[in-house]
Amino acid sequence: MSDTKRVEWTKPYGGLALTFGVIIPGITILIELVTQMCADAFFDPLPTWPMTLLVAAVPIANLHLWYASRSEANVSPWALRFYGATLLISLIYALIMLPLYPLAVIGIIYFGIGLLPMAPLFTAIFMGLGISRLSEVHSSIWKHFFTGMGIGLVLLIAADLPTSATRIAINMAEKSDDTDAATLMRWIGSEDDLLRLAHGATGRAGGLSSIILTGEWGFDLWGNGLANETMTARRLYFRTTGRAYNSSENAGILKTGRQRWIWDGDQGGDVVGGHVDTLSLVSSRIDGSISAGNNVAYSEWTVEIANKDSRGGEARFTMVLPEGGVASRATLWINGEPREASIAGRAEVKAAYKKIVQRQRDPLLVTTSGNGRLLVQAFPVPANGVMKFRIGFSAPLSIANDGARSIAMPAIVEQNFRITDDLKHSIWMEGDIPIRQTGWAVSTAKDGATRLRASLEDQELRLKRPRIMAEKIDGPVFMTATIDSGKKGPLVAVQQSITRKRGNSLGGITILLDGSTSNENAAEALSDALDGIATKTPVGLLIAADDPIIVDRAPWSETQKAKFVDAIADADFVGGIDNIPTLVNALENSLGGEDVILWVHGPQPVEFAASKSVLEQSLERGGAVKPKLLRYQATPGRTFTVQGAAIFETAREVSPSGNVETDLRALLSDITSTEPSWQIERSATQKEGPGSPHIVRLWAAKELAIAALYEGEEREQAINLAYQLNIITPVSGAVVLETDQNYDENGLPVPSSDEVPSVPEPHEWALIILLILFVGWAIRRRGYSLDQLFSRPLAST
Repeated sequence: MSDTKRVEWTKPYGGLALTFGVIIPGITILIELVTQMCADAFFDPLPTWPMTLLVAAVPIANLHLWYASRSEANVSPWALRFYGATLLISLIYALIMLPLYPLAVIGIIYFGIGLLPMAPLFTAIFMGLGISRLSEVHSSIWKHFFTGMGIGLVLLIAADLPTSATRIAINMAEKSDDTDAATLMRWIGSEDDLLRLAHGATGRAGGLSSIILTGEWGFDLWGNGLANETMTARRLYFRTTGRAYNSSENAGILKTGRQRWIWDGDQGGDVVGGHVDTLSLVSSRIDGSISAGNNVAYSEWTVEIANKDSRGGEARFTMVLPEGGVASRATLWINGEPREASIAGRAEVKAAYKKIVQRQRDPLLVTTSGNGRLLVQAFPVPANGVMKFRIGFSAPLSIANDGARSIAMPAIVEQNFRITDDLKHSIWMEGDIPIRQTGWAVSTAKDGATRLRASLEDQELRLKRPRIMAEKIDGPVFMTATIDSGKKGPLVAVQQSITRKRGNSLGGITILLDGSTSNENAAEALSDALDGIATKTPVGLLIAADDPIIVDRAPWSETQKAKFVDAIADADFVGGIDNIPTLVNALENSLGGEDVILWVHGPQPVEFAASKSVLEQSLERGGAVKPKLLRYQATPGRTFTVQGAAIFETAREVSPSGNVETDLRALLSDITSTEPSWQIERSATQKEGPGSPHIVRLWAAKELAIAALYEGEEREQAINLAYQLNIITPVSGAVVLETDQNYDENGLPVPSSDEVPSVPEPHEWALIILLILFVGWAIRRRGYSLDQLFSRPLAST
């Protein structure tokens, strides 16, 4: 049939054919687009928009055929090719749906909804009968019909090719062939599809080429079918793009993508995990106070997270503290009333949290996630409701070589909820001395306290980490502080000294540079910041890459600097790199405790099990004295750590300012300088004193940094000290449960609001100053020693 011809239908199609050939298939496609029923329960039949358009063409072709039968319209060769292509699509999907037909029959009998999975079969039958009737009139129909089927086959394979390549790449990555899998993804694969798989979407094939190439419900060319593990997809996404699967920029992709995110597979786990689009941060405030005499600050971050879903969800985020900080309070509002956390062993609080989560009650869990980082988990954020909680933390003021003091703001660097652009963090800081920050509102209270207020966007807080500046220190400062925890344990006293002196001699520096895409800007900044290194300092460079780049250690000079610049310029910075093998190299070639490893890296959202095992072996079997680890991460996100390992728990993580070059130049100058610097030292003492109790907590946090390695009685003593001082450490955690009975059931101490620190109210500064003056006057007036003073009731003085 070379020309368009008129067809005379002896029996036009009626309403039944329209219903089963057009209406039901059309409704099925719409329902799947809106509800994702099949994608959530079985496999995704519409994995991409091109595939969706091809499937939508089927009821359109049937409608054209139905109309032609009733109006005796002309049927062109292109219409016949269209029929052939859509018939092939119907047959392919009918074959894919074949395992669901028993369930569909049950659904028809008992629930009346089983017609939907059978829609491809209905359309195939309808089109097949129509083609058969056309062939009775025109024998030449088959030439155009089979041409159409060929076109349909090519279109199906082409539309499904990125999805197929993505699933093949995941299979390759499951066999630890990350490099080739990432290459395949960059050339052909679908990053959006991989991102959905990383968030727990179904990994089952949804198209013809996916089935044939992956062996799902078809020929298994790989021997064991497709591996579709979520963790493999997360690792491969990082290896392919260099970005975290749960980074903030990906939240928008997931929100606007076709796939809905309903199941939270990370709930109750040990990582922040994938985004939950129904959760969002709706309120955030940071209140803090700075004490110059004690050189400490205490702040509380209070947040409210809303849930727009009809089911409860778990909110999770990683919070980075100011350098040297320790969490000392966690509070959850239950039925409108604040309830404090119980501090106990890390394993015990995690077990209690998971147990309560399974019972759908109200727990809050806070544990460390490396030095200076907290993993916060709250469940359930009530359906169509809001959950409110706060985290309190103590931190020292950093002291520059010139005596200038400052403290960086905390930040949320990884979260599973949305933070919209219009969300503002409301900040209120007070100090007993003048404090400042450019652009912030400043005022002086009647009691003499300085107040700073600001309203910051989340990106400014997490990327720039604004620093509150305080007046310079002009001489040595000595302070003794005490915590009397009553029934929780004996009195603890700590002496803090701030003096200017030379540090330990520096053996040398190894700069470990992450070769991931996300770290390329930091690498360029490092090249420009190398002049901050002091001359003759032994320095080496390792660039983590698929083929690592090494510049051997040598005294710093213009020649060594040129080698560094050339090596950085030659690096590719493509995808995401596993830094751990290069870190092992740096550790095993260090000269011990006088060495420093400066690790400049981007986010590390996944763990590489094989290399982590090698690192753990190196840490356990290597020398007892390890080099010091300094970390600088310009781009916020998750960071790699080995829980309980001393080198990670005592690592210094430098707060970025948004200017990477300035940060790195200052850091390199600081660690290579031979000039005296201000140093803070704390030690236990038998004497009591009026200093801030936060001094005691900071001392204990450093003492317990490696307590996760303790065993037996030594470990119990470490947990007891953390409980006594109410601090969250590698060996302890904080959990809020709904009732006292919940604490008793889990063998946890029932907390009291009297045992936790708090931010002084504005009017309390005057009382604190008067109290200190009164204590000083009493000592001088009566001639009491500190021991005598604190052994008597205050009223007796």
